[in-house]
Amino acid sequence: MIAEFNTKYPTRENRRIKLITLGAGYDVRSVRFLEEGLVDEALEFDLPQVVESKGKMLEQRLFPRRTKHTSRRPSLHEIDLNDTDQIPFVLKSKAIDPGETLPTLYVLVLEGVLIYLDDPSAVLKALGDTFKGQDAVLCFADRLANVPGGDMQLANKELGECGWKLNEWLPKPGLARHMGSVW
Repeated sequence: MIAEFNTKYPTRENRRIKLITLGAGYDVRSVRFLEEGLVDEALEFDLPQVVESKGKMLEQRLFPRRTKHTSRRPSLHEIDLNDTDQIPFVLKSKAIDPGETLPTLYVLVLEGVLIYLDDPSAVLKALGDTFKGQDAVLCFADRLANVPGGDMQLANKELGECGWKLNEWLPKPGLARHMGSVW
């Protein structure tokens, strides 16, 4: 999806890429992606206490040591992914700009988040509904509900019911045993 998007819109001036990390925790991937110019904007969503603590950590520890592109910072936003009714509202108000004139690719990242949620399928469905009709790809390293082991057919079914089409499937051992991407 990303390669197709870049082929369709080869110059940075006529497209945007937004990185949206859900349950970002203390990961600093978005800072690096911004610094390296891989994305135009990075948004991180997590629980209020995590957002507050990470904001302090970034300001006190990471940004003072970084000299490259320090003005390009991820925006941090509060969300409780267990409250699936708020997911579309929060993401539409913070990440999707209806006035955006440039084509935008939304790259959503879920890494080790679904395993802690009450209803991971409902979260995937809320994300699928929210980004329906958008150029969006979801990259995950997590555990899908209703998919024991590495069964690709069950993964296709689970993700399809949530509004996503499986693109890559890379099962592995461990708690976050399902890796792949969907659009």
